[in-house]
Amino acid sequence: MGLEKDGQIIAGMLFNVYTGPDIHVTIAGSGWTRRLLREMGQYLFDILQVERFTAVTEKQNVIDIVERVGGKREGILRNHFGPNRNGIVIGVLKDEYWYRHGFKSESS
Repeated sequence: MGLEKDGQIIAGMLFNVYTGPDIHVTIAGSGWTRRLLREMGQYLFDILQVERFTAVTEKQNVIDIVERVGGKREGILRNHFGPNRNGIVIGVLKDEYWYRHGFKSESS
């Protein structure tokens, strides 16, 4: 799933490691919109019917995005991305995802 602007992909997410109740989401880019975040929530929670999604990252901008939509830091994977490059594990539960239940208004 992604976001295009002027013919260029500027943001995207890849879904992988689907287990039924959980799916991992890899996030890249910038320019995230409320619409894209709502559609992501609808796909994950309404169509796939997962209970949560998990992101593992070392990038602060990704941590910020996932926490902004309701994610909580759940742990650290030491050296996950190489020596001295830890992975931060962030989980988002279905009931905590802000864009699913209208917690974020269009003006937010």
